Amino acid sequence: MTDDTKAKPKLVGLSALVLLLSLFAIRVLVPWVISVLLEYGAFKLLSKDS
Repeated sequence: MTDDTKAKPKLVGLSALVLLLSLFAIRVLVPWVISVLLEYGAFKLLSKDS
């Protein structure tokens, strides 16, 4: 096997690992981001000087 064909499985494995880690991070962070945005919107709405 050539060096190029040996490197491809490592590259695919590394890419899959990075993809899974980023999907896990997004899955964890999205509820926090939504919560913060809702709280900020509620704060801005309720703190208006009418």
